[in-house]
Amino acid sequence: MKQLYPSENFFKFGSSPSTYLVSDVEIDKWIKKCVAVLEKDMSRDRSIYATGDTKIFVERFYHDGSDNSNYYYTVTVCKDYEENEFERDVFENLQEEN
Repeated sequence: MKQLYPSENFFKFGSSPSTYLVSDVEIDKWIKKCVAVLEKDMSRDRSIYATGDTKIFVERFYHDGSDNSNYYYTVTVCKDYEENEFERDVFENLQEEN
């Protein structure tokens, strides 16, 4: 079966000498911006910010059985991450191989 990962098709952010290295101070600012976006737009549950060697995900989750005012945020910071894009049919073809 063909694997999606690891693969030479994944771009390795942070591996190039010219990659912008994001400081912890900047990351903190981005997290706050992502939360502010979600606080402003309650129809969204995820905000993502990425540049250089860092990608940040902030996600809103609701406590079980609660109304929409009882929620919390999960923050994921990915430094030196790898990323690949592929069309839907690639995944469908992989499923057929199993």
